[in-house]
Amino acid sequence: MEHGWAGVEGIEIETIDGVPIPFDGAALMLEMKQGMREKDTADRRFLQQLLYAKKPPEPGA
Repeated sequence: MEHGWAGVEGIEIETIDGVPIPFDGAALMLEMKQGMREKDTADRRFLQQLLYAKKPPEPGA
C-alpha cells in the first residue's frame, strides 16, 4: 500500500507491529527549528550533534 508521505524528503518511516509510522527526520526537524526561542536554540544544537554523529567518515580519514 502506497501512502502520501512515502518518498517525501526528510520523512523517516519506522514500522511498529506492522504499522508504518512516518516521522520527521533530524534534518527536517533542524529546518523547522530556526526560531529565536531558547528551546529552539537548544533543539538545534542537539539536532546538529545528532546529524554530525550520523555522518559517514570522510574517505581517507
